[in-house]
Amino acid sequence: MVAEALLTAIVSAVPAHHYAWGTPELWVVTNDFGKEVSRHTDFGGHRAHEVAVSDDGKKFALISEDRLHLLAWSPGGEARELVSDGGLIRHPFIAPDGSVYFNHQERPVEVKHVMDWSQVWRVSWNGGPATRLSGTPGCHLGPYSWQGEHLYFLHADCRGHFRVGKLDVGSSPAVESDLTAPDAALDSFTEASAGRAVVRRDYAKLKIVVPTKRGDVEWGEVTEPVGDSHIRRTPSGEILVQGKTGLFVITAPGKAPKKLVSFQ
Repeated sequence: MVAEALLTAIVSAVPAHHYAWGTPELWVVTNDFGKEVSRHTDFGGHRAHEVAVSDDGKKFALISEDRLHLLAWSPGGEARELVSDGGLIRHPFIAPDGSVYFNHQERPVEVKHVMDWSQVWRVSWNGGPATRLSGTPGCHLGPYSWQGEHLYFLHADCRGHFRVGKLDVGSSPAVESDLTAPDAALDSFTEASAGRAVVRRDYAKLKIVVPTKRGDVEWGEVTEPVGDSHIRRTPSGEILVQGKTGLFVITAPGKAPKKLVSFQ
């Protein structure tokens, strides 16, 4: 419970964000409340497998469709390559300090060592050398949120168990720790610093569960199949969750999801 109280307190200080939702065919950028800001079919001529947006909505970090290139882009400009060395790249995140955090597999994609699948790396959005930050065995699945030189992300052991991890990136080297116990049901969360979990029951359904001091509260389900599930919590407490055909909002526990944005 101490960890939950700490994480909940942290998220209350997080500033406004912009988020990217969608598929390689169409990406939609929204504000914190899920209101559409812009649509993109490409970024300076490049299609993207994954997209991250800076808090002010002016900087983008893209993962190429083959997941081998990390690019930087801003509206009206050309995309610039940040990382491309033959390794698998996933889950970009732009922090307030101007760095892009991402998952990177050092070895060639064809070589899959189960206990060292992916690690958290950092590179400046303006370019320069990339630096590996994490070092513990396992799959590091997605830097998701930031608070005062602390990066929170989903950490997997590559055997189906997940937990929320933290990197103190202000230290040299960065200090890594786990904030929650391994959980086979944890699939994603709104903000890592909020500890809000999404439980995947099967490949066709996402069950949204919010941990509280009195236990887990079930908010509802999104039955559309999704690839990587994305979920965020609005400043007013609603939950945004990505389905296959659009962005949905759940306004309160037990309420049916309502589609806010269509990906068509």
